[in-house]
Amino acid sequence: MVEDYPVKTQTQMSGALQCMGGKLRNNSANNPAYVFLVRDVIDGTVKEGMYNEGPLADAGKVQLSSILSAHTMPSYAVIADTFPMIFSSLGNEVLGLNRYGMPTDSNINNYLSKLLAYVNLSRQQSGLPQVSRIMPLVIDGAFTRLDAAPTVSRGYGHNGGYRGGDTEERSSAIDFGKSISERAITLVLNIVDPRFNTIVGTESFNLTFYNNSKTARFRVGISDLYYGFSNTDVVAESVHAAQQALLDAAAVWILDNAYKNNVAFEDCFSSPEEAALGADVRTKPTTPQSKAAPEAAPEAAPEAAPEAAPEAAPEAAPEAAPEAAPEAAPEAANSDADDSHADRVDSEVAAATGKNNDISEKTDVTESPADAELPVNVKVVTTDSVKMRAEAVTGNLIKFFEAGEHVALIGVSKNGDWSLVYDSEKQEGWVASKYLKPLGVIPPINN
Repeated sequence: MVEDYPVKTQTQMSGALQCMGGKLRNNSANNPAYVFLVRDVIDGTVKEGMYNEGPLADAGKVQLSSILSAHTMPSYAVIADTFPMIFSSLGNEVLGLNRYGMPTDSNINNYLSKLLAYVNLSRQQSGLPQVSRIMPLVIDGAFTRLDAAPTVSRGYGHNGGYRGGDTEERSSAIDFGKSISERAITLVLNIVDPRFNTIVGTESFNLTFYNNSKTARFRVGISDLYYGFSNTDVVAESVHAAQQALLDAAAVWILDNAYKNNVAFEDCFSSPEEAALGADVRTKPTTPQSKAAPEAAPEAAPEAAPEAAPEAAPEAAPEAAPEAAPEAAPEAANSDADDSHADRVDSEVAAATGKNNDISEKTDVTESPADAELPVNVKVVTTDSVKMRAEAVTGNLIKFFEAGEHVALIGVSKNGDWSLVYDSEKQEGWVASKYLKPLGVIPPINN
């Protein structure tokens, strides 16, 4: 007999999902209507085939459909059980997709009209106003990475003891050790508009899972007697648990992108890590120049407003610039980076954040401060073991900083929770802003 009681599945994202579901229910009257069609979430780490088995679970479609269904209502979200034939390549345009990868007009219109009637019936029963259209979205995903062996392994040990002389019949020994290893798994997700065979959203999620082991041993001997004690503590995070967490993250991203224009989900994210899993705009990198711009805008707007004609725009811009500059300068001087860093190219931010979607927003970043002639803003690390990552929040680990180390600031995320920095070896990466404090402005680091 199994000793424990069954419990409902929980991951790190369960709280955020429950909050998002509550906000969607409270806003039912204003939510647009979607039908979510989830394809099989395949294991892309092995060759596709009936007899090719991999270590990953094959029920990703079932779980993702379950998550979406649990946190939505049929008055604004229909979760299809069976994938419709009209969105499948059957080689028959009457039943499936045509030669352009699109369903025929008659098939898609008949399908959506039936679902629209179903949604409006549900809304009528709930006392909600009717909607005039329903949007189909296909969710297509695959697990594209699973490390077969640990990518990082660390460990240390201590031991000591006492051994008596020839006349002493006593001895003792103590040993202590700890080890940790980590692997990573990746889920890639696409949102597809099946009416036009186009991808309208895409994202990739990485998750690192760990295997921790601690061992302690103690032994003491007196004459012919001895006593020993040992303890081993092993915590292994399983690959299937990692899959569940990634699918929960995928559901957060899907719902946030589908309804972000109608529902304010900001309160549902209790940490920068959770917020980063939603719409890209929440973690868009920014620079001191872009921070200062909102301060300057109110000064420039009144002068430009009276001249509504297009011809007035070139004249308004020079007038606004001198007035806005004094207001923006103090703001930029107290920001996390120098104003001289306001012209960086998009490619550096894309490399640092891993964002390259047509639905994400880009922010310019200037050339590397290590090569600039102007001073740079320097900060000091306030605690030990602070991580530098290749991407904000969930990027691969680059190194650990110790308390007292200095870093040069390049820019910060929009919400200020993450800072893009470089160290004395000119390695660039993202560090949590709460572990940094200002040190001052010093000349740039040179070889």
